[in-house]
Amino acid sequence: MAFAIVSIASGQASFARQRRLDCNGGFDAPGLLNEWADGMPPLLEFGSMSHQPGKPPGVSPTGTMYWLNGVLVSLVLVIDGDAFTKAIAWGMEKGRSNFRIVIMTLFGVAFGEVEGSQLKISDPIYFSPLRAEYSPRTRRQCPPKLVYESELNSVKDTGGNRIRFMYNEATIQHLQSNFVGLVALVNFFEAAANCHAASNSRGRLPVELYDRILDFVDCETWKNCSLVSDEMRESCLRKYRVDDLTAVVAGPFLRQRRCGRGVSFSFDFEDLRTGEIFPLVRSGPVGKRNDACWVPLIGGDQKALMLESPIYFNLQRRSKQRR
Repeated sequence: MAFAIVSIASGQASFARQRRLDCNGGFDAPGLLNEWADGMPPLLEFGSMSHQPGKPPGVSPTGTMYWLNGVLVSLVLVIDGDAFTKAIAWGMEKGRSNFRIVIMTLFGVAFGEVEGSQLKISDPIYFSPLRAEYSPRTRRQCPPKLVYESELNSVKDTGGNRIRFMYNEATIQHLQSNFVGLVALVNFFEAAANCHAASNSRGRLPVELYDRILDFVDCETWKNCSLVSDEMRESCLRKYRVDDLTAVVAGPFLRQRRCGRGVSFSFDFEDLRTGEIFPLVRSGPVGKRNDACWVPLIGGDQKALMLESPIYFNLQRRSKQRR
């Protein structure tokens, strides 16, 4: 679970586009987990104990400390000074003297930066409104607490499903204010990637040629290109890849949901095959069929599909404009 969080926050996750959804918003992916492509093993279902012979289950590193995009990630039960001390010692044992650190539990995160003998650390912050005491395993010892409160709703149901339902169609402001830790984690990995790209030499081609070339590469190549140099990274981020055929070209915006049912955040997407640009508005699984659905795909050589975490979008309007 922790590896899934940092994979998505760091931009290392991919997204599988699914078009077929049943009327109840359920996921329909027949044969997807058994599909072979480019010599890759079959995709795993996230949370499954399936594995290849002689290899551990899942797709995450087996240790509690590992490098991800040049950042040291340390998984702990309690975020404290001892956790930072152990992470610093581990990183230096690996020959690093300047590196960034993420110390995280399933509910919170703290950040650090080592520069020679200097250390900067942050206070821990919660990822979301979820707390460890809301777990059914600990609920007998801890009374239920208020999970989410806004100017519109007060909810005392501490179930994770209820929280997820409430944020399916949340505004940008609600997400930023209630998922502070996740926002900070994204920003931390973004700063690390920018620093890495800026430390590399600039390419030899004109910037406008990079923009054109990037339209034809797959998602994995796009990720690698984003770390080549600061100019290449700027070109990559102008069209943020969602999958091999789709990119975000503008947003986020607040737009009216289809049928006039309130507003939600949205983006302008481009179909890289045709050049069509179309607005998609974030939606929940309830109601009619969705126009687009992406599912996170995490891992390296072996990948896992997070079928229980679909991201739904609907077209704001049916008309499209061509680039």
